[in-house]
Amino acid sequence: APAAPAAPPEPTPPPAPAWSEVQGSRRAANNTRTLRVFLSSTFRDYQEERALLMRQALPPLRALCRERDLDLVFIDLRWGISDEDSQQHATIERCLDTIDTCTYFFGFLGERYGWHQAPAPAAADVTLQATIAKAARRRHPWILAHPHVSVTHLECLYGALLYPSETAAHAAFFLRDEAYAQAVPAEQRRDYAAESPFAADQLRQLKASVQQWQQQYATPGSVQVYARPEEVVGQVQALLTAWIERDFPRPAASATPENRDTVVHQHFAQARRRVYVVREAAHAQLDAALDVLTQQQQQ
Repeated sequence: APAAPAAPPEPTPPPAPAWSEVQGSRRAANNTRTLRVFLSSTFRDYQEERALLMRQALPPLRALCRERDLDLVFIDLRWGISDEDSQQHATIERCLDTIDTCTYFFGFLGERYGWHQAPAPAAADVTLQATIAKAARRRHPWILAHPHVSVTHLECLYGALLYPSETAAHAAFFLRDEAYAQAVPAEQRRDYAAESPFAADQLRQLKASVQQWQQQYATPGSVQVYARPEEVVGQVQALLTAWIERDFPRPAASATPENRDTVVHQHFAQARRRVYVVREAAHAQLDAALDVLTQQQQQ
């Protein structure tokens, strides 16, 4: 019997988009009065750092920004992925798209690699595969060239490493000393360890890429090592302070008190709009009341 025809080769995934295709979105992010800092890390082992950054680093940095008619937001998607995004397999797409809306990218790496598909004979993660496929169909087909990297690794690639010279002045990495994972209580240690030998090797390669990026492209302070979560708060605050002062010099001291009051009110309104919850019923009642008033005035 004739031999069965060979299966056609798998199509080669496209490379990452050229910087010219990406920079429009990121330039637009830099032209707003709200600075957005994307925080990338694994989840279980970085809850303490994220909480400390929100409580201790963000308030003084926001005060610094208010002096420049700016607002500052930390984008923490580990808390911002909705159930709907997860159910619709939109997690990776949402993360990568959000990076394009941010002014700065900060990657935090410990000993855990994150959500990934290990190679065979590991069981297929159907949810992850569907999430990758959806992101690839939309704006990110390049991720198919990285079939076994974690979501955090994809964020680091897209936020900095794929565009090393272009992102060097706006990206940074903070590497936690591996000794910290051994110092946490024994019942928590599993959450701080690599998921498998394969994951540990992938993480080593990612950290090596970060070190190479630092040597060839990064600005001073863009890759720092820290021993404890409290230490990284000061590192983040110092680096962001320097970058804000570099990129957004303080306005002239001639601003009038009225102008400063206007800026304060604008920032207050911006902060409230970010957490505003639409109430359709209340809006309908207000619209109806306005309609009555309008009719009365026209009579």
